[in-house]
Amino acid sequence: MAARQLSLAICLWLTCVGVTQAQELRQLPRSDGNHTPIMLYGNWQQPCPTVVIFSHGLGGSEKGLSAYAEALAGEGYSVAVMGHTESGRDVRFSILRGKKIAHVVADPALHRLRMADLDATLAFAKECCDPETLILGGHSMGAATTMVEAGAVSKLGLKGQQRFDGYIALSPQGVGWMFDKGAWDTVNAPV
Repeated sequence: MAARQLSLAICLWLTCVGVTQAQELRQLPRSDGNHTPIMLYGNWQQPCPTVVIFSHGLGGSEKGLSAYAEALAGEGYSVAVMGHTESGRDVRFSILRGKKIAHVVADPALHRLRMADLDATLAFAKECCDPETLILGGHSMGAATTMVEAGAVSKLGLKGQQRFDGYIALSPQGVGWMFDKGAWDTVNAPV
């Protein structure tokens, strides 16, 4: 298992260009009746020993983080990149039109919808291939989603369920909009 973990860490920090893996776009039903778009990489047939789910940053989409997803799929991982519709591309354009980024990032409703996206994606992964190991990763605002799920105490009143075996936070937040000093002290899983 240590070799697989090292392989995961190396692939996440290197730029793996030219790796191609099958991709498939799916729309997953969410608890509120809306849908979560996800981009799938790698093999999603049973068994799939390790599933990695990625959460994009503010203004991103399920089409982002593809270099990481392709590299991990090339190493045998099943990878899903979630699209967070309510904090995705349209939000990026509203920020460009003058909406303050602080208002968007600190909006608890957007973070709750991100958690609903995560619930839908996790349910899909468990039903589809019943993985032995689950890893959640995220970039920027997706790193906030990741850290909340890992058990970090959010200033916005959000609570994660600590359902993953490990977490990857790319460009995570420090003290500020989301977290007070010591907010990560309650995280007990590998990050």
